Amino acid sequence: SPVISPGTCWCIAVLALFYPVLFVLGVFMLILTFFTKHQRLFFFFLLSILAGWGYTGKLFNLKNHSTAIENAKEIRVTSYNVRVFSLYENENINNSSRKHIIHFLDSTNSDIICLQESVWDDRNVFKTTDTIAQLKHYFVHQDFGRTNHYYHFGTVTFSRYPIIKKYSIAFDNSNDITLITDIKIGTDTIRIINTHLQSNHFSKREYQYLDDPNNIAIEQTKGILKRLREAFIKRAKQLDILETEINQSPYPVLLCGDFNDIPNSYTHHIFSKYLYDSFLKSGYGFGTTYNEFFLKYRTDYIFYDSKKFNNINSRVINVGKLSDHLPVFSIFQLIPSTVSN
Repeated sequence: SPVISPGTCWCIAVLALFYPVLFVLGVFMLILTFFTKHQRLFFFFLLSILAGWGYTGKLFNLKNHSTAIENAKEIRVTSYNVRVFSLYENENINNSSRKHIIHFLDSTNSDIICLQESVWDDRNVFKTTDTIAQLKHYFVHQDFGRTNHYYHFGTVTFSRYPIIKKYSIAFDNSNDITLITDIKIGTDTIRIINTHLQSNHFSKREYQYLDDPNNIAIEQTKGILKRLREAFIKRAKQLDILETEINQSPYPVLLCGDFNDIPNSYTHHIFSKYLYDSFLKSGYGFGTTYNEFFLKYRTDYIFYDSKKFNNINSRVINVGKLSDHLPVFSIFQLIPSTVSN
């Protein structure tokens, strides 16, 4: 799955979603065939597990592999899909969620904040962007893929450091927006790419179906597979655009966002050709960021250019059900030009 584009064969990408289940099943069968002395089956399952071991290592991390550089400047980064701050819930819930999210963002003391599925109210009634910007006197870059009356939905990047250039990428046949933001940190310029790749857009009924794997319905399954197919193919096209952006960037890149894809996916594989997954460098555990149904996934990431950034801490922060995603937080050090990583 990681080396085959879903645009070529989307079915393999679907199978990859069930890799954790298949891995656990393979380990169980390995143990069972060992004790029942089915030698051929034992070696079959052993080879199957070994063949996929490199991908298994992307699903969880057991060790912090980072080493701090003495006296290097630190940059704190948060990436969070805020699910429009629960705008469409009842007034008590959306105001509570909005306030809790803003309080959380303030508590991280982040230098850079990347939000996906954000919302801006041009009446300044449901206050989001302006309120967050005031927390640390952030510079702001935001753009929108959809508007509903006075509500504008899109992506926003906040930076404590001056923004010297910014532009947006609107993907074809999608409401998702990617922001390209160049910021100046002392004598260094870095490029922040804040992206939200194509969502699966399951219906509420389909989410309920996914949350109860014992409830087998042919029609629901067909609908889910159709949505997955469409999303995988769209993400593959979006990925081609972002790969070019990363490859041609004149500055070191920090890539943040909701990729709507798992660590053993083609998306992760392509980004890993140029950048490093911060959670695999300094995180611990599975790092689940999306947990709406029984299969838990890490779909939100912070990738970085290891030539310029030294990642010393990365974690998924459990802030409860403020969104259907959890935020990712990382601390980086800027690597001086005389130091090699």
